[in-house]
Amino acid sequence: MRVTRAFVARLIGVTCALGLTGCSYAIERDWESLDTLGNGQLNRLSAYTDQTADATVYATRASDPNGWTKFYFEGTWAESNDYFVFDFACKAGPCDADDFRMTCQIIDENNDQTFKLDCEADRNWKSYPFSWQEVL
Repeated sequence: MRVTRAFVARLIGVTCALGLTGCSYAIERDWESLDTLGNGQLNRLSAYTDQTADATVYATRASDPNGWTKFYFEGTWAESNDYFVFDFACKAGPCDADDFRMTCQIIDENNDQTFKLDCEADRNWKSYPFSWQEVL
């Protein structure tokens, strides 16, 4: 049997669920958007061991695709089955009903070299392409 990072991450999650101490999850790291945005920036996401998280996200409005706006979010994360769920509150930026929930699955596409996150969000961010890779 070949042991992958995804398998180890899942095993750690089961161990944590059993209440043993010293647990960590594969989600607990810094992430950046897979692609550089049109403004030359990368979105940033950090998930911490105390199950808090923060994210810096850049977005444009449909009426002004060249006008980038920076948002800063703080929130929490939790594991749910094979997914991680982030609940984010907008703390800086226009923050007009921009709180959202993002559900992510960890993907190991590079044979245990890097993790990626495939995510879907709700509310105003439903159509935003949230795809992340770990910061090495």
